[in-house]
Amino acid sequence: MSTIPDQHYIDKILQGETSSFAVLVDRYKDMIFTLALKMVKNREEAEEVAQDTFIKILLV
Repeated sequence: MSTIPDQHYIDKILQGETSSFAVLVDRYKDMIFTLALKMVKNREEAEEVAQDTFIKILLV
């Protein structure tokens, strides 16, 4: 994991560099998926929930 803090990438995204969002997705995708899987108890649904989560975050 990179030592560059999340806030650096958040600032870049807010400045219009949306490609920086990929770094945050990579950092948190496993954690988000694991949490979603614990909640919905179905792998396919958890994948969809995780994807929807990142889409909603990006569009906020």
